[in-house]
Amino acid sequence: MKQVWKCDHCYKTDEKSEVIESHEPVCTSNPEIKGCWTCKHHVDEGMPISGPMYICQLGKSWDEVDDFESKGGCEVWKLED
Repeated sequence: MKQVWKCDHCYKTDEKSEVIESHEPVCTSNPEIKGCWTCKHHVDEGMPISGPMYICQLGKSWDEVDDFESKGGCEVWKLED
């Protein structure tokens, strides 16, 4: 058995704490960056046969934002109630 470090927001692990410390501020599951994966408007519109298809109910896309971090995330981001 060995000790590993785990991201507080996702399943990423590493033997080096520095790797996880540098990952956490940019982790797409970190609510502080106001990304799609933590937004209440990010829903699964997929079908049972084709599998999940996640979309933004308001029509926004992570790809639309240039330099996402400096803009402070999505302007319509909202945490689950």
